[in-house]
This record gives sequence, C-alpha cells and structure tokens, in this order.
Amino acid sequence: MSDSQKSFWSVWKVAFLVPLALGGWSLWRGQDSNWDLLNYHGYNGFAAWHGKRSIDFAAAGMQTWFNPALDLVYYGLWTILPAPWVGFLLGALQGLIVIPILWLGQRALANQPEPTRTRAVIGLAIAGVLTANFLSGLGNTMGDNLTAVLVVSALWAGLVATDVTAPRIAGRSALLALSGALIGLSIGLKLTNAVFGLALAMVLAAAGAQARPGPEADAGAGLKRCLTTMLWFGGFAAIGFAMTGGYWHLSLWREWGNPVFPQFSSLFPHPFVPQVGVVDAVWHPKGIAEYLSWPFVISADATRVGQLPLRQVIWAVAYACQLAALVGLALHRPARKRAMADSPPIARRLVAFVVLSFVLWMIVFSIYRYLVANEVLLPLFILIVLQPILPSPSAIRWTRWLVIACTVYAVGGGVRHWGSEGWATSPFRVELPALTEPERTTVLLAVGDPPLAWIASNFPVAVAFTQTELNFPVTPAFTEHQRRFVRDRGGPVFAVIDARHHSRIKQVERLQRLVVWLGLDQTDARCAMLASIVKRLRLRADFEPKPTTPAAPYCQLGLRPEDRIDLAAENRALAQAASQRLAARGYVMNPDRCVTLQAYVGDGPRPYQWCPVALTPA
Repeated sequence: MSDSQKSFWSVWKVAFLVPLALGGWSLWRGQDSNWDLLNYHGYNGFAAWHGKRSIDFAAAGMQTWFNPALDLVYYGLWTILPAPWVGFLLGALQGLIVIPILWLGQRALANQPEPTRTRAVIGLAIAGVLTANFLSGLGNTMGDNLTAVLVVSALWAGLVATDVTAPRIAGRSALLALSGALIGLSIGLKLTNAVFGLALAMVLAAAGAQARPGPEADAGAGLKRCLTTMLWFGGFAAIGFAMTGGYWHLSLWREWGNPVFPQFSSLFPHPFVPQVGVVDAVWHPKGIAEYLSWPFVISADATRVGQLPLRQVIWAVAYACQLAALVGLALHRPARKRAMADSPPIARRLVAFVVLSFVLWMIVFSIYRYLVANEVLLPLFILIVLQPILPSPSAIRWTRWLVIACTVYAVGGGVRHWGSEGWATSPFRVELPALTEPERTTVLLAVGDPPLAWIASNFPVAVAFTQTELNFPVTPAFTEHQRRFVRDRGGPVFAVIDARHHSRIKQVERLQRLVVWLGLDQTDARCAMLASIVKRLRLRADFEPKPTTPAAPYCQLGLRPEDRIDLAAENRALAQAASQRLAARGYVMNPDRCVTLQAYVGDGPRPYQWCPVALTPA
C-alpha cells in the first residue's frame, strides 16, 4: 500500500473513531442538566411541537422567543429514544467536527511530505476536539458544539472553492453554494454564529478578488470573481438561514413587530419591553490594553468571558505564536517572501478567518462558549503561523509540545462542564398534582433561578404556563397583559416554586447498598469493621449501631449530625419568599398550602412545590 493510500485510510479511521469516542465520553458524563436546558431547551421543543405558543405566555422568560429548531430535534430524539442513547448520539454528532478539521489540515499543510503531513493533521485534529471549550459542551443541548460542525464545514468548503492555486476543481460554484448554505443553516439555528459568517464572507471576498495566474489576472477580472463569489456564497447563506430560522423570525415579526423579540427593542419598539439592546457589556474587555491582550486575559481567568472557570491556555499560546511569527517575519523580509510563497493559500486564509472571527466575537459578544468553532482550529493555527519562521521539522516539533501542554492542562485537571446527572430512561420525570380542569388551569413559574420551565413539558398540553420572575426588563403593560392572560383562563391558578432536596441522602443510600452487598451489616465483628472504615476513610456518613432483631441488621449508615437539615422548614421559607414576590405582582399565595412533589432530571432529584394562588382584583 502506498503512502497516500495509508494516509487516506488513517484519516478516515480517525474520522470514524473520534465521533464514537466522543459519544462514549458524553454517555459517561451523564444526563445533561445545564441551566439553558432547564430553562428553555427542554421547554421550547415541547412547546413548538404541541403548539403551546397559543396556550402559554413567556413560560421560559426571554428565551421563550428563541428559535426552537434545535430544541425540536432534542425533543424528537427524547420521544423515540432512551435518554442515554440521545446523550451518546449528541456526543457523536458533535464529534463529526473532526472531519472538516482533518480536511482543512490536509490542504493547509499541503507543503508537508507524507507521512509527516497526515500524522500532524491527525494529531492536530484530535487536539482540536480536546480543547476546553468544546469538551465543556460535549453532549449538551446548548447548540454551540453542534452548530460548530456546520461552521467549520462551511469554512472548509469555502476555502477549497476559492483556492485558485490548486488544480482546477470541478464544481467550485457548488462548493461556494455549499459553504454559504452551511453557514446560513448555522446562523439560523444559533444567531451567535453570525460573527463566523461575517468573517468567512470577508475571507472569501478577498480570496475571490485574488488574481489567478495567467492572462486573466487583471483588476476587472478580480472584481468580477469577487462579486461572483459573494453572489454564490451570500445567496445560499440566505437560503440556509431561511431554512432554519426564516419562518421563526418572520412569525415574530408578524406577531410582535420585531424579528428577534424581545431583543433589540431600541430598534423595534414594543409596549411590553423598554427600549434597550441585548449586548451584555460585562463580558467585554475594559480599555485598549485588554483589547490588545484579550487572549492572555481570558486564558488567565476564563470567568472574564463566562460563568464557567474553564482551564485553558491555548488562546495565550496561539496569540504568543502569532506575535512571534509577526516579529520574525518583520525581521527577515527575504525569508518572509520565501515562506509566504511556499505556504498554501488555504493556510493563510484559515489564519485570517481565526483572527477575524475572534476580533468580531470580542467586539460583539465576548462570551466564551460562542467561540467553539474557532477554538477547535487553534492547534492547526499554531503550526501554520510557526511554519514561516521555523524550519519545517522544528515547527512541527514546537507545535507538538505546545499543543500537548495545552491539552494536558485542559484535560488533565478535569474538564469542567455545564452540569450533568446520572442517567434515567427519560431526561425529565415529574410527579403531577391532581388536575381537575387542565384546560382552564394556569401555572405561574414563580422562580427564575433555578429555572423551572422544563417541568411544563411533563404536564398536559392544555395547562397554561407563564413565568413571573423574568430574566429581561418589562414594562407595566407586560405585567398587566400577563395578569389579563391569567384572569382570562378563568380556572384555578397555581404557583410552582423550587423545593430543597438533600443530596447527602442519595450518597448515603448508595453507600448503604454497598454495605449490604458486602455483608458488613450482619455481625458484631463486621459492624466493628464498618465503623473503622467510616472513621479511617472519613466517609460523609455516620455509623449507626442498631439493636439486634430478626427484622433489622446489626448496623447501618446514616446522615452525619451536621448533614441533617429540616427540609420542611427550608421549603416553607422558600414558599414565604415566593409569596412576597407574587404579592408585589398582584397575586395571593398562602405558603402553608404548598405541597412538595417529586421531579427528576435524569436520576437527579429536583423536587418542586405546588401552591394554590388567587389573583387580586385589578
């Protein structure tokens, strides 16, 4: 078998095995329980499928009006497959991102000989999916990883289509159309991908204007190619966006006069929402010094760009390599010309895309988890920027050790993620109260955090839900409309609030099952051994000797005194606080009438309180 054949099969083995491995990792991690899932990903798909827009009102706060296309996919999968299978499938689908990274690497490193090129490409692609940002969202429902597959695939198709130095490729226009359609699909599914769409459009426009070798290398021809490139790319991007987001945003425009309601109310005024934008400036760099050093800042403290304290240094390393490359090229102009001539155009354009999209992200959002499609390319980016200033073997060697160090730092200390629970057959299970008139019943979600909209997906469709503790500013007109919505239902009104659960009870029960399985509760000697184990290992459990009776073991494990809490008292305090909040909005709730019901995310208990409510006269 020739080297090229070996390389071909090696690449496709990785393309097959990595998604399976990531699916397994997602399965091992457990049922996703991130905040967004519990607030709207778990609700919006259910609501869209069952037409709840005409029944509920703002049940998931601001996110009620987010495009539910991806959430419909999750809801559909959960209705036909057990939750663990869905977890595996999501991880595997997200793992498909390794394929366009491999394809990009093969072309960007085309000046490397085989088998060096294939070994480098495989290593860099695997390192790309082992970055902290990608792994933090592995198997979850936030959509950043899943849509990143579309973004990186669009990048590959667009760069290949505009590679004028490669042998003539049949179907360049088809590749441009594919690139545009993929990026449009990704933006329609998740609007935050617009920064990648803009960056890719800029890179492809510049590539289209580049003069081809030969007699047609003139300015007029370059302008024509640029316009043709943008026509194919932009036209199909619009089609892709229309397929995944067009209907939704058109429906918001028709209903609310705002295609992104309730956001950008300063541009699209509505009486329910104050005239504000949506950009949350808390995550942005502060001052010109931070703008210029932002990759270093976010590597030193990831909480500057998100709530999750991720362990990563790859942005600092990539930025340092880029700065070193710029300095090295500036000091050695002849070497720069020679190196740039040897570098494939795709490599240079990939670097331009990474830089441009990062700058746009930093200016517009600066929220770390929106940067997945960029971060997975960084290992490849590092090698590309080092190649012009180092001999090829040295560039590969330096890249190898830098990327290994970044990966070990990100993975070795434990990958942080957005929340998970143990698996159950269904992602959500809810103990329902008695409902005498579901078609007239209204439920107030009287807590914003922890989010409770996911509970609605287990109730009968006819029951109406609305959230009173909203995560966006509203006007008195909104509040009055919400009260009128509740009043017009004409039936019983209830509030759902959170309830405390004792996480230690579950841990002690697991330990007790292990004790019984080992038979450590059956004799005085074994009980003495159990007491010694509890003391020596400092288990979060208390040894409880019991009198010997035919129906009881000699001993067992229980909660430690400091872990024993009065759940009833804590739940009543939560109910009293909710009662005060509801009173400020014109509702009356008696905390003494609340009952606690069980609910689960995976196998993790999330009990809630069910409380009768009365609407005060207007």
